Parts: sequence; structure tokens; C-alpha cells
Amino acid sequence: MNIWKKLLTSGLLGVLASSCWGESDAGLPDPTRPAITETKPGDAANGASAPGPVLQSIILRKGLKSAAIISGQLVEVGQEIGGSRLIRVTESEVTLVSPAGKETLRLIPAVEKKSISEKSTVKSMGSNSKRTAVRSEP
Repeated sequence: MNIWKKLLTSGLLGVLASSCWGESDAGLPDPTRPAITETKPGDAANGASAPGPVLQSIILRKGLKSAAIISGQLVEVGQEIGGSRLIRVTESEVTLVSPAGKETLRLIPAVEKKSISEKSTVKSMGSNSKRTAVRSEP
């Protein structure tokens, strides 16, 4: 009989704990939800330009048309978004074509790699520093 009481008690505690846990995160935003940019009426007239299309996700499907989520909309190859047609989808980028020309949207923007010169490294460490500046060959 004691085993049944223990099982019943632990089961009830588990249900209570899970219900409390679910309520505690109710006010947290969903980190996977795309950012929503708010524009006020007249922003475009005041010189503020609307941002271009933003690539948010790529969907590669074997045997079916590949697609991408661009500015919050699901667009398959051949479909249009904002006057541009999606013509190519790869693992890291998509290509849109419009009367103005081709535009490539990258999932991860290009990162420019810069070398740090020895002088800037020594300056940033200060003249009284006991660290040794290490020169790396580019």
C-alpha cells in the first residue's frame, strides 16, 4: 500500500510542477519568431527607405521545388515576392531577378576578415603592459 501512495504522490507532484513550469515562461518572447519591423505612415515620404527583402530560411527539398522564407513569406522557386522572382536556391543563398537586375540574398552575411597590425596590438595593450605582442603572418 505504501508503494501506491508514493507513486500517487510523486505523480501528483509531477503534474503540479509541470503546470507551474508552463505558466512561468508565458511572458517570454519566442526566440525563433522573425523580427517585426514597424513602419509609421509617411516614413517612406520622409526619406526613410524601406528595407529590402531579408532571407530568413532556406528549404531544400528533393523531388519538390526548393523554397525560402523571405521577409516572413514562403516563396518557392518560380514564385514572386515584391516584384522579384525567385530563380535559384542553394544551401546558403537565394537569387531573385527583377526588371532592375539580379539580387543575391545570403543566409549568413559575408564576414570581412582583417589582420591586426603589430603597432595597433601594442598600442591597445598599453606601454606598461607585461604581455608580449605576438605577430601573426597573414
